[in-house]
Amino acid sequence: MHLACMLHIVYLYRCKNLSATEKVKSFLQWNFSNLLISQYTNTYVAMLFSNQEFIRAPKGANNDEFENVLNGCINQAWDLSNLSSWSTLYMKEENAKEVYLFATADTMLKRIFINTHSGADFLDLIYSIFPKREAQQVIDYYEENANSENRIRPDFGENPTQYLHDLVQKEKERLAKYISDN
Repeated sequence: MHLACMLHIVYLYRCKNLSATEKVKSFLQWNFSNLLISQYTNTYVAMLFSNQEFIRAPKGANNDEFENVLNGCINQAWDLSNLSSWSTLYMKEENAKEVYLFATADTMLKRIFINTHSGADFLDLIYSIFPKREAQQVIDYYEENANSENRIRPDFGENPTQYLHDLVQKEKERLAKYISDN
């Protein structure tokens, strides 16, 4: 799931004709249509496209060799997967006998973690990092599409592994074509 996200994020990152707000909205639209929503990925996307300090695109994102771009996407996907895995343990911590700590020396992961668990939510983050008018556009889009009454969750079918494999392949092909064309 996170690899497909990273491939799509790098595709958007390289699209110089889109504004930061358009990139966030485009990612959210893609995410709503294709995958479950990851709070860490959303935080990363918002911070990346608004050029927040210490937040970088996956290593090699601007490289013209697809394999270098792919390796950076794989690395970043692992990092966000680690956060997501931890969050499944943390989610019901108040009722648990054990408490799970997430520790990292990676400054970017720390920033993503802190901004996800700051006590505010994703929409508060959007308000704090984008100009007011642009923030409102993203928030309106998010609220309209993330609302459980409006959102049609993606159907992973009888074989979710194959669904994710196919999505990753589709994103690899899109990004490879974009790199070769530009």
